[in-house]
Amino acid sequence: MPFLRARYSRDMGRLSFPPIHFKKSFTYPLVVMGFSGMVAQIILLRELLITFLGNELSIGVILANWLILEAAGSYFFGRIIEHKENKVRLFITAQLIFSLSLPIVLYLSRGIKGIFGISPGEGVGVLYMIFFSFVILLPVSLSHGALFTFGCKVHSHLNSSDAPSIGAGRVYILEVLGTAVGGVAFTYAMLPFFNSFQIAFGVVLLNLFVCLILFKLLPKSGLYSKSLNLFILAALCLAGYITFSGKVDVLHWNSIKEQWGKLKVVYYENSPYGNIAVTRTEEQYDFFSDGLPVITIPTPDIAFVEDFAHFPLLFHPKPEDILVISGGAGGVIREINKHPVKRIDYAELDPLIIDALDKFSPPHVKAEWHRPGVAIHYLDGRHYMSKTDKRYDLILIGLSNPSDLQINRFFTVEFFTLAKERLKEEGILLINLPGSLTYLNEELKKLNACIWRTLREVYKYVQIIPGETNLFLASDTLDVSAVTTDELNHRLEERELEVNLITPFYISYRMDERRHRWLMDSIKQTRIKLNRDHRPSGVFYSLSLWNAKFSPRMQKLFSNLSELETLPFIFLCLFLIFITIFVSRVFPKDILKTSLSLSVATTGFAGMLFDLIIVFAFQVVYGYIFHRIGLIITAFMIGTGLGGAFITLCLKKIKKDLRVFLSLEAALIMFSVLLPVIFLKGILFRLEILFYLLSFTGGLLVGAEFPLAIKIFLKKSTNFSSSVGLLNALDLTGGWFGGILGGVVLLPILGLAQTCLVLVMLKLSALILLLLSLKRY
Repeated sequence: MPFLRARYSRDMGRLSFPPIHFKKSFTYPLVVMGFSGMVAQIILLRELLITFLGNELSIGVILANWLILEAAGSYFFGRIIEHKENKVRLFITAQLIFSLSLPIVLYLSRGIKGIFGISPGEGVGVLYMIFFSFVILLPVSLSHGALFTFGCKVHSHLNSSDAPSIGAGRVYILEVLGTAVGGVAFTYAMLPFFNSFQIAFGVVLLNLFVCLILFKLLPKSGLYSKSLNLFILAALCLAGYITFSGKVDVLHWNSIKEQWGKLKVVYYENSPYGNIAVTRTEEQYDFFSDGLPVITIPTPDIAFVEDFAHFPLLFHPKPEDILVISGGAGGVIREINKHPVKRIDYAELDPLIIDALDKFSPPHVKAEWHRPGVAIHYLDGRHYMSKTDKRYDLILIGLSNPSDLQINRFFTVEFFTLAKERLKEEGILLINLPGSLTYLNEELKKLNACIWRTLREVYKYVQIIPGETNLFLASDTLDVSAVTTDELNHRLEERELEVNLITPFYISYRMDERRHRWLMDSIKQTRIKLNRDHRPSGVFYSLSLWNAKFSPRMQKLFSNLSELETLPFIFLCLFLIFITIFVSRVFPKDILKTSLSLSVATTGFAGMLFDLIIVFAFQVVYGYIFHRIGLIITAFMIGTGLGGAFITLCLKKIKKDLRVFLSLEAALIMFSVLLPVIFLKGILFRLEILFYLLSFTGGLLVGAEFPLAIKIFLKKSTNFSSSVGLLNALDLTGGWFGGILGGVVLLPILGLAQTCLVLVMLKLSALILLLLSLKRY
């Protein structure tokens, strides 16, 4: 991430230190620093994703806040250590703050919604996302940012013969090594076996042991040193007791109680696809995926279950082969079996839900999906459809709102096309969305209009049954809009269905022509964009709906953003070029510094967006970014570290530095062009390792630029500290805007291809200005 370059840049200067009287190895503490930072970042990112109901667009917000806080800790605490003699003591103090605050903020991440009176399962707006993540990350990110700067100073003390820039490079490489080990270890050695608190206390113990080792470097006399030693020993004993006595599990479950308020949680597990929680109220069990309710047993929502199961089957003249994707358990499969069907295939979005259902369901509910003719596929529904060659009379999608990228994969042009290929003659696809029989606000209109028009892009016939939940039936060969109430009632009587709600009167009520006309008039007049895999308009419209409910002050802003196109960004780039050229005419000596500043800012922006684009594309293809996000971030950070370290080692050998810098700018533009080509052409489909290689490559290009930018900038400036501080601030500002704008605006509204086009235009504008400045260099 850009903060790696920012932290490194502070220690590239000509620093000097007084003679020291000891030399010890400082390797392990630096590796542990990188390891602990990576693990802490992934833990808190995952927990905040659960707090924000699994919305992957919040990843940009979280990473942006982590970035700015780490950099602030590096910069401000770095200034403090300049004037302190005992730098080892400060390193130990920062390490204590970092490690001991991790379990505290982890607990806070689960309880923060309750503190602000927000109920479990209730969404939060973007402003709350920014505020909550900033508060939670504050102590951990600030102290970890300080650790790097402190580590550079301590390393210089212990290796006084090395030039400061060489020492900082070694610290940087050791931290990147720890980061790599942390990302891989978390994914494969920690996540499958331990809960978040067990992992967090493992990090605490590891850092406390390092503090004890480092304590040997401190003077043994003095009240402060003795007190610090006693504190470390006491903290180590307490952390060890909590970890090995089972109290860590008590903390884990107490935090879950805080997270879920008055609801009694009886099951709480993380899967590759997200978080599964089960609550119990008397004899009723409610199943939640990332905080959103998905299934209720043994007594389900009768109205929804019967609507969802019987209406599509009554529309079909002879339903025999049925595919249900998510939400089939808890009554739907039982209702489907009341019709003369031959086979039901059930694929759950998260297979862990089936395991939880088996654990808590009474025998008569388990029998629902274990009866002959029902086959359960422990596989993501979209992957199942892409692999099977079976064809179905009906495909029922039990996901009700494209509120995140994982669910949105079942509401796009690409998925609807895949579903059409799996339907038989007269086959029907069913989806459902939030609705209303009384009032449709603008956000609800746009969401329903978006999915309706996306369906119409693929299917010849689309029928909507209005209600508090709108049912969408789509077919390419059966005119579902021509099916009458009389036909439905005839099939209801003919099949002798034993139902509670579905009666001739109820069917006539739901099929009322006036309600249907009112709904269609509302959504047909609404301007929207089609929902696609790599341009998830549905996610943005769903996010707008959430904000209208929970953050109404931003309602108008989101309404305006929904009309956003690429053209304004092109004009912005042209404006930047014009302004910079104008400034260079007025201050001709400053054109190089101005163009370099723009390059660094846009590279910070691009670095964050590269990471988000790869996360975005991974989720679209696989659906389990919750499990792999640590590896993707780790690959990017390794690339950033190695790129910066390599260029730093070669700085003295690089004579034509501006031309090398121009080459890196051109490479970043080419990378921005290649990303959408690779993803949109499906080159990476089912080749997971290439996502990590792309992430590494993006990090390599981003990391290589910063040291070179400092070298070139210093040829036009005599003040090292202010020059590095300026480039550092621009880099961080670009990264922060990349996280906020990229995650919330650019990717969901413009989509992957046009977001990359914006990147190309930004970097191209910087490249043009650099070319103009060649004459002044």
